[in-house]
Amino acid sequence: MSQRMRSLQNQVVDIAPEQYQKLRQEFLNSLTVDMLNQYLRQQLSQDMALVLQQPKGEPEYNMKELQATWEKLMAPNPAATAASGSADTVDAHSEASDIPPGQ
Repeated sequence: MSQRMRSLQNQVVDIAPEQYQKLRQEFLNSLTVDMLNQYLRQQLSQDMALVLQQPKGEPEYNMKELQATWEKLMAPNPAATAASGSADTVDAHSEASDIPPGQ
């Protein structure tokens, strides 16, 4: 009983391991390649978040300057972008992926 109360207080779903495994398998069986691709496209199209915590007593940083530095670091490398059309890049992608070509 106390386990269930702790789960409720912490807003955690409390289900039996067997029920969890059944629900997990049903979810995995219902997934399609299109659903997964749509989810990945959605996640990858969003800007990455930059989360900072200012320590107490430390001098404050200029957030616009930090944001500009972040965007500069996260911007695609122009040399890598220019080389994306070469055959070497295609070979590198096939080595780094377990997805067969054509999918």
